[in-house]
Amino acid sequence: MKIVLHAGVHKTDEDGFLGTLTASERILKKNRIAVPSAAHFRKPLREKLIQMNKAAPSPEEREALLDLLLSNEPEEVERLIISNSNFFGTPKEAIDNDIFYPSALNQLAKFRYLFQEYPFELFLSLRNPATFVPALFEMSKTENPADILSNSDPYALQWSELIGRIRQSIPELPITVWCHEDSPFIWGRISRAMAGLPAEHAMRGDFALFGSLLSEEGLTRFKTYVQKHPNMTQDQLYRTLTAFYDKFADPDKASETLAMPGWSDMLIEDLTEFYEEDVEDIRNIPNVTLISP
Repeated sequence: MKIVLHAGVHKTDEDGFLGTLTASERILKKNRIAVPSAAHFRKPLREKLIQMNKAAPSPEEREALLDLLLSNEPEEVERLIISNSNFFGTPKEAIDNDIFYPSALNQLAKFRYLFQEYPFELFLSLRNPATFVPALFEMSKTENPADILSNSDPYALQWSELIGRIRQSIPELPITVWCHEDSPFIWGRISRAMAGLPAEHAMRGDFALFGSLLSEEGLTRFKTYVQKHPNMTQDQLYRTLTAFYDKFADPDKASETLAMPGWSDMLIEDLTEFYEEDVEDIRNIPNVTLISP
């Protein structure tokens, strides 16, 4: 069995992929893929990882946790998908001293030890720091930006540092990443990658996120168009998605108003430019798959 860990990050895909994958439950079970609900696994897994700060779990404890995760799932599961945007820490623990998620390696090490008999893959959605930091600020309910930045210079924050840190610590770990900003356009490709299914395999919910951004008229027209053109290539599909988004995106659904006290327009532009360069750097890290339109 292989374990897939979707570890967020915060304020990106949330539990969207759990919903999409669950919508294809019959397909997944046929392919021996298990997707336990968040309510089913998060609390016992979190408690076990916390306990591991004091003592290593016994083989019996590990087996009991695995049995819990796989209860009500098909026999002989070949792929177990676990999703939790808080896996690396709370929003207030997401940034410290110029790096993202300082506890990431410790959490991954415990997870790796806990399920040491099974190989695992890591999936991460990344987000432009220009919107990610303000989103964390909003989530945390604090009034002091310093509580989120935690002695960090916004210009120093790089996702490539986090990915590189993980790569150095666990060289053999397959890592798949994508940009949150691209998610509506590549949702189906990401969900299939998580499930380990080929691109042409039937699944539901390919346009779940994209459709939520369109006006009612736009969504109706888009569904009709897709039904009439079921065999589009990836390039054709992306052009179609872009065209419908440009014409029918609902401003209230497609935009998110975020603000960080003291941040200038120039800072936001700089962070956005650095983010784009950072993503290109990630593309060149060994054993990392970057899903992009």
